[in-house]
Amino acid sequence: ILDYKSSDSGASPEEKHRDKEGNWTDLQLPLYRHLVQAVEGLPKTESVKLGYIVLPRNTESIGERLAEWTTAELDDADEVAKEVIRCVRREAFWPRNQNPRYFSEFAAICQDDLFGAALQEEGDPNS
Repeated sequence: ILDYKSSDSGASPEEKHRDKEGNWTDLQLPLYRHLVQAVEGLPKTESVKLGYIVLPRNTESIGERLAEWTTAELDDADEVAKEVIRCVRREAFWPRNQNPRYFSEFAAICQDDLFGAALQEEGDPNS
């Protein structure tokens, strides 16, 4: 699975997906491998190569950058994804800040309070 990236940096998948301590910061490519298994008509395989096709301005530098993650590293990415799902389900990222600190002049355009009245009518304790 190759994802196109228009970037002059040509960073590797490892550089884009993990921080300096090795923590996952982007799960895009690791999660893509599950999509391949779910597509009907494609052969099922244990191993899927993941990477980028880098498209910098300098066309002589166009090329692929394949990830070199181990099965254990990809399993770790799956665990991080599961933890993100658990956090969303238990609303660990809430309550939403009712008074945005920045760009409040754009609140109407961004519809910051779109669901506020509806939530208050339903008796939502976080509204």
